[in-house]
Amino acid sequence: MIRHTVLFQLDEAAPLTEITTSLEALVGTIPGLLSVWAGIGSGTADTHTMALVTEHDDWAALDTYTIHPAHKAILAVVRQHLIDRAAVDVEL
Repeated sequence: MIRHTVLFQLDEAAPLTEITTSLEALVGTIPGLLSVWAGIGSGTADTHTMALVTEHDDWAALDTYTIHPAHKAILAVVRQHLIDRAAVDVEL
């Protein structure tokens, strides 16, 4: 299993609830995507705006997720508001 973890710093206009809800709805839509958790940050100083954790069957499933049109549609919204992003992928 692969765990994909991303921290986003988004601008104040970002539709955070829409983004998190859309990401969580991807389960069952993208083959090999086992789970999605997306959360909005506390808003305190020196923290990221949003966190995302997804789990995938294997590396190929992560690649499928990355290029899937449903994921790309959400990513297009995120990119409009993106200030910074950090990610790590680990095999469990």
